[in-house]
Amino acid sequence: MQDWLADIDMGVAQAEEARTRLMQALDDGAEVICLAPDATLDTAGAQLLLAAVQTARSRGRTIRVSIPETAPAAATWIALALDRGAITPAAADAP
Repeated sequence: MQDWLADIDMGVAQAEEARTRLMQALDDGAEVICLAPDATLDTAGAQLLLAAVQTARSRGRTIRVSIPETAPAAATWIALALDRGAITPAAADAP
């Protein structure tokens, strides 16, 4: 499984860079997008992640998102109910 570490904040201020890097990660075959432990996420970033998931699906692939529970991004993820199955989460302790 190929992981891609999103070591940038996923927010409106970084949207252009985040989109470019997400699309490059998809082109490179990423299967899991891992947000950094200190990453932030707003609704613009959530939309970018959803778009990456949809792009992967349109290419016949599945991509998952991994957010550390203690990351600032996790609160937004939960508030937007994305933890309820909109995106398949990556299991933190999967083999």
